Amino acid sequence: MTPNKGRSYDHVMYNVASTEGEIDTQFDLHVIDVIDVMKSFWTSSDPYPGDPYDHNLFKQYYSDHHPVVFKMVTLSQDDD
Repeated sequence: MTPNKGRSYDHVMYNVASTEGEIDTQFDLHVIDVIDVMKSFWTSSDPYPGDPYDHNLFKQYYSDHHPVVFKMVTLSQDDD
């Protein structure tokens, strides 16, 4: 992502004491650049609002937040 594309991204907050072993720390945690990803889905004859980036117009069609990807482990005793 570049600064001219905005800096909004989703956050994931968790308490290490409460989630010990439930967040896969070996998994590559990363942020998806929603502006780049959604360009291939743009079907309108209008210019894609992500190129050049128009924050107000882009968020009318898509989110103005970039999703965060992480992996949770759900097979523990407290998940019954």
